[in-house]
Amino acid sequence: MRSRKLVAVVSPLLLGLAVLTGCGDNGDGDSAKPIESAAGGLSGEPIKIGQIAPTENAVYNTPDYIAVARAAVRGVNSRGGVNGRPLELVYCNDAFDPNKAAACARRLVDEGVVATVKSIIPQGGAQVSSILQEAGIPSVGLGALVPAEYQAPTSYLLDGGLSYPYAAAMIGAAEQGAKKVYLVTTDNASAGPFLAAMEAGARKLGMEVVGQQKLPVTTADYAPLVAAIQRSGADSALVALAQQGVVQSLRTADQNGVEAKWLLNSGTLTPEDYSELGSSVVENILHGSSVLPLAEADNNPQVKLMKEDLEAELAAGDEDADQKKLFGTSLLAWPSVVAVAELLKTAPTVDAAGLRTALDEARDLDLGVVPPWTPSASVSKASPRVSSAIVYLVKVEDGEPVLALPDPVDVSKILG
Repeated sequence: MRSRKLVAVVSPLLLGLAVLTGCGDNGDGDSAKPIESAAGGLSGEPIKIGQIAPTENAVYNTPDYIAVARAAVRGVNSRGGVNGRPLELVYCNDAFDPNKAAACARRLVDEGVVATVKSIIPQGGAQVSSILQEAGIPSVGLGALVPAEYQAPTSYLLDGGLSYPYAAAMIGAAEQGAKKVYLVTTDNASAGPFLAAMEAGARKLGMEVVGQQKLPVTTADYAPLVAAIQRSGADSALVALAQQGVVQSLRTADQNGVEAKWLLNSGTLTPEDYSELGSSVVENILHGSSVLPLAEADNNPQVKLMKEDLEAELAAGDEDADQKKLFGTSLLAWPSVVAVAELLKTAPTVDAAGLRTALDEARDLDLGVVPPWTPSASVSKASPRVSSAIVYLVKVEDGEPVLALPDPVDVSKILG
């Protein structure tokens, strides 16, 4: 299953294969086994990195996160690994179950992983964070969802969570002349604080909030929402819903001739989704994204490398690496893996403790696909492990995400 149902991503000759270890179909880690072997002249004991993410359930699935992490490991190993040693990805399926998520965390501790990379734990994140923190294992590029993940000293985040991409999109809309914004989100525990933050940000931009709604996750008919946006006179709408809700809202808006800028998170839609929507809607989509889009491959050598790694993974038979199926947020798995590999090369010891030392000492790490990263920096009092407030603005051209502006924006200017 590829659908995101809830809110809270010519190839080079392969010189080596990624190593992937699965923690069993039930997500409890009891049947780990190697699926692919490292090759290409790498020697020495593999260095294990872990990933926890949900797949094969009826609620929320992130196969693209895993595919991008696999691609990155494959790429690192094809380019010599870590001082000649291969990386090994140990993936564990939490299956959207907090008990299985905790079991995955304990298994990764037992496996001796030096880090986790771009995990996302929609159920049980606080407990997983506690288990990994106690073991001293850094969570690099974690898709943080709960306060514990934003606060744990072992969290090293590459993005700012839910508010940042939407705030960036709102900044972009204001710069393009938008004056009135309608706010929409899913009705859950974080809805109130999220809407308050967006409303405060809009005021700082001189935008009028002309309406807002919190929609139940069970919403099936989005026509009333689109009608309310139209009646409000909004020239932009910030729609923080799950994939299905956004697709249906935009499709309804297109059918009814609603003209507005649609402010979204890059983790909401895939290029396949764009192909199902009318051009009048797609050309008015504005995403906030913490990672450069793959369309920058011709302008950025690291994006080109990321794209080539994905093409190699797809060529090896991993259909989840198809770029048309990737949510933008999944691409953060690539710099997460690359950062771990690069820092381990000079870490005092090749283990979790040595990596944490390297992470804490790193300054302006140039990963190419994200802004220069200082992992230990903090830009938020409430979420102290958020290390950067810099977000790219992305639009859609010819069905492909591309940069809307050449330079990223600083969302701290409106989020405070």
